Amino acid sequence: GRIVRQLLVESFALASAASIVGSVLAWLSASLLLGMLSRERLPVQIDLTINWHMLCLTILVCVLTTILFGLWPAIHASRTALDGALRRRSGGGSTPSTLRIGKGLAAAQIAISISVLSATGLMLATLHNLLGVQTGFQKQGMVLVHVNTLSPMSMEARRVLLKNVQRRLAETAGIEDAAFTNFGLFAGSKASVSITLPENPGSSLSTANECQTMEVSSRYFETMRIKVLSGRTFELRDMEHGSSRVALVNRAFANSYMDGQLAVGRRFSRGPADIPSEIIGVVEDIKYDSLREASPAMAYFPMRNPYDWMTIVVRSWLSPVTIAGLVRSVVPEVMVRGSASQEQFIEESMLRERALTSVSTAFGTVGLVLAAIGVFAVVSHSVSRRTHELAVRRALGAQRYNLYLLLLKNAALFIGPGLLLGLLLSSLVKEILGSLLFTTSADIVSASAGSALILSQIALVSSYLAARRTCNAEPAITLKEM
Repeated sequence: GRIVRQLLVESFALASAASIVGSVLAWLSASLLLGMLSRERLPVQIDLTINWHMLCLTILVCVLTTILFGLWPAIHASRTALDGALRRRSGGGSTPSTLRIGKGLAAAQIAISISVLSATGLMLATLHNLLGVQTGFQKQGMVLVHVNTLSPMSMEARRVLLKNVQRRLAETAGIEDAAFTNFGLFAGSKASVSITLPENPGSSLSTANECQTMEVSSRYFETMRIKVLSGRTFELRDMEHGSSRVALVNRAFANSYMDGQLAVGRRFSRGPADIPSEIIGVVEDIKYDSLREASPAMAYFPMRNPYDWMTIVVRSWLSPVTIAGLVRSVVPEVMVRGSASQEQFIEESMLRERALTSVSTAFGTVGLVLAAIGVFAVVSHSVSRRTHELAVRRALGAQRYNLYLLLLKNAALFIGPGLLLGLLLSSLVKEILGSLLFTTSADIVSASAGSALILSQIALVSSYLAARRTCNAEPAITLKEM
């Protein structure tokens, strides 16, 4: 009874200390994670005050850990026969069954670590693939400035203001080009309409279809560096109220609704009651508001009726703050609501992926450390039980590398199953992550194989370090001490 109580107290002390340290590390890690994810324009806010429900859960886990991993070994130790333990040359009171349990736990650690590390590899591949997606426009050197008119203005006054602002900005030093749109790409806003297409020239309109729309000024496509495939882009005359109804469409629109035929010169309308617009040009597909999704069918219309709020797209290598200051000085008639680079907007669209990558990387690192500690502990315990045997083998002439091979072979008996189980769990992790991933088959194979390779190397190095002291010891000294 006294031995059980003593071991229980020791287990509870270790579990309590680990829980306290873990809670502190969790709080610090959460603060660090928030700092990594937050951006000046889009801060991430999470309440990090102590949650009493989580605190109670931590205490419960501490108690269960004490009971599960403290009580059973304590009872097992109290039942150990004293004469057998005293006669045993090495290894203390451990038994083969105890060692098997330890190896099983170490194999489970390896399997779980591989699955977590595989998730980390998949999220890193997802983030890398998303960053490599071609957007269809040049995002570098692109600044979006959101503005409002300072006071209510008539439609005609807003049209005049748009022309003057675009001209003033184009003449400003440090600005290569500028244009207007009703909203910026990846800025969280979008519009769609059901378009109506004539079956052939002169026929009645029919067949409703859905497409995304944007209203843009002249030089928008030149400013965004969107490639023109055929026809022309909008000019100043297309912005005039009362001029011919025209539009540009992207490749996806032409392929989907024009049956692969020449789109320039054909017409479509925004609903049965709308006046048809003539397609004057086809531009390359672009990513609209998501890097994951295929480019949608898009139609661009001239901004003939500017809103009180607009987005100015500016081609410049100056900072967004500097551009915002230039807009305020050049265009005193508008109020700047905010400015950011196009790259910032795209990066913010990947907030979820960055968060999951950071968290999985942290868990993967912890898993590697725990797996290394577990393997080291199990192999050390196994070696300590065989100290007398290894010393005798050395005394009889066995070489050190033969002893290393013997011990590493025994370690491989539980490392191998752990690796296989880890690979199976990795495939399960891939299914669980599902839609969160943006990977290829090669990425999945690389993540699983790479995780298994890393864990196997760490496990073997831990086994070597655990066996080194005993294998390098002089056999005569070891036998004398025993």
